[in-house]
Amino acid sequence: MRSDRKVQKRLLIIVSGDVLTKEKPYNNIFQVHQAQVLSKYGFAVELLSFKVMSLKESFSRRAKKRVHLEGITIIRSEKRLFLPHRLRRPEKEAKRHIKVGLELFTEYVNDFGKPFIIHAHNTMYAGLLAREIKSNFGIEYFITEHHSGYARGWISNKLYPSIKAALLDSREIFAVSNQLKEDLVAKLEVGEKGVRLLPNLVTSSFANDYSYNDNQEFIFLSVGNLDENKNHKLIVHAFNRYLKGLPCYLKIGGQGPLLRSLKKLVEQLNLEKQIEFLGPLNRQDLCKWMNKAKCFVLSSDYETFGVVLIEALTYGLPIISTDSGGPKDIVKEENGVLVSSQDVDAFGKAMLSMYQSTDAYNSDTIRNRAISEFGEKRFISRYLEILSNN
Repeated sequence: MRSDRKVQKRLLIIVSGDVLTKEKPYNNIFQVHQAQVLSKYGFAVELLSFKVMSLKESFSRRAKKRVHLEGITIIRSEKRLFLPHRLRRPEKEAKRHIKVGLELFTEYVNDFGKPFIIHAHNTMYAGLLAREIKSNFGIEYFITEHHSGYARGWISNKLYPSIKAALLDSREIFAVSNQLKEDLVAKLEVGEKGVRLLPNLVTSSFANDYSYNDNQEFIFLSVGNLDENKNHKLIVHAFNRYLKGLPCYLKIGGQGPLLRSLKKLVEQLNLEKQIEFLGPLNRQDLCKWMNKAKCFVLSSDYETFGVVLIEALTYGLPIISTDSGGPKDIVKEENGVLVSSQDVDAFGKAMLSMYQSTDAYNSDTIRNRAISEFGEKRFISRYLEILSNN
């Protein structure tokens, strides 16, 4: 049944994968935040989430079909895959995703009517679906690419022709960082189409939880999945080499497959009194630790953007990050230090220097510039410019 709400502009955001599930509560959360901000500024926004999952994964799923959340509706479809992903041909799996997505889109149109445009996040598989929708329904779309797979070799070469076709058939192509933009142009040869920049945002609701930091302890904070790419071993070894025994601490938030080995490493280095694992952090917990910290550190081997960095900046925290792609757009001389990836000594020296001279950074300046560049008003300004061209 169609919605009775009368609107001038109905915008549809499409993502492929988990959105606000119990198992993966933060997957695609940045797209949810964008949808909420767009709704706040007067757009009618729905978000479609479609996923094809393995038989094993489906046994633990408890996701609701629809979620109503602060001005937006999330509509999802999850279909079971009886063969493991690794045993399916990439082209066949892409077609399966598109089929599931088309069924969901038809359901959406029956309830809400056709959107005036579609914003697909990641070409695989949301962009592929958007191109199919355009072919069947005549609705234009644009794509924002976040996927690190182009640089990290995760995408099958057999899918590149379809991905390139979806990009070239879109109204516009966006990347969340200049590094990803370069990767897209190099890997997919879409230079003639052009790729523009559309960074992620920090919501006002998050930034406004900032409070003046009068904590006397010097805390380095790191938050992220505990996996190989996030490379928390780098921070632990750097801390051990340059800060062990000094009156400062490292707090690591997040969960993942390397938690046990990281804890064992901390024990082997006798750093239990200085390094603590905080476990998974909800938004409230994250804000609490941002307010307590003196510096935020990120040690990833590769990042397409680095939203947690701009979140830290809105709390006035100087940052230390590896030169891992997206952070190059974020880390400047006035807000932190960028060091070579996988360089323990460079990272450790940066941490020691930060500990010794953190007062060299002006928290108010860091915070104000971050909000100006990555806050809601700047995001909406960029978005309105996009829509005016479509």
